[in-house]
Amino acid sequence: MPARGGLLYPFPPITYTTKLGQVTRAVDTPHGQLSPHEQKTIEAIVKASAYPLSIVLVRVGDGPWDMMMEFDDNIPTRAFNNFKFVNFTEILSKRVDLTRKETEFALVALMDIPSQYKATIDLGILG
Repeated sequence: MPARGGLLYPFPPITYTTKLGQVTRAVDTPHGQLSPHEQKTIEAIVKASAYPLSIVLVRVGDGPWDMMMEFDDNIPTRAFNNFKFVNFTEILSKRVDLTRKETEFALVALMDIPSQYKATIDLGILG
């Protein structure tokens, strides 16, 4: 098992990195079709599902984010659901104390981790 920083990893390190970048609709992309950038982003997320890796995309700022929830829900078949969109701006704008905002953000950002962990065990990706 490879060791890094004193920790043992029971899986080989990922040898490539894909920059997901900003997912936006190109003006010339027909309705119901994906832009080349959107397609590459989806392909990268699908490929990443072969690894014990959880992707959390955090919205910070005013957008454009209107399609992100739909994007999150419509990624094609993956080994497991490895992608989570979290609207930090919406959480931060609530009229509650800071501790509650921080707690809600942590909960929303990490709530899929138990099922993702179970999926990686069940699929033999981890352990």
